[in-house]
Amino acid sequence: MDAGRITRDEADVHPHGNIITRAVGFHEAPVPDYRVLPVNPGMRLLICSDGLTKELTAYGIRHFLISNPDPEDAAKALVEAALENGGRDNVTVIVLDVLDIEDSEETSGTGETSTQQDADTGPLDVVHLDAH
Repeated sequence: MDAGRITRDEADVHPHGNIITRAVGFHEAPVPDYRVLPVNPGMRLLICSDGLTKELTAYGIRHFLISNPDPEDAAKALVEAALENGGRDNVTVIVLDVLDIEDSEETSGTGETSTQQDADTGPLDVVHLDAH
């Protein structure tokens, strides 16, 4: 995907999709992937493993995030739905609601951020951070 040879949809069903391309060994320090992301009060952030995104569509994930106002309930509902859909991989989910920000200085993020309008909830911030 990073090279532009296949799309995200093609990657989801690619026969080599589960090949490990990087692993953390016992004798080496892990090197995490991370991005700086500007956050604003009212944003809901979803951090998850591909075990969730391989079992639920973006629309399905959005449904559970919107229909469960409590972040813990949303996380539980997402995990349950992914497991009910087959749960072929580990499913890890963290849902964070940004309530307040102490430092109001704007920070430049490196993730791709877009705002989408939803008829029921108003704008939803969608951030695409692809693992390498």
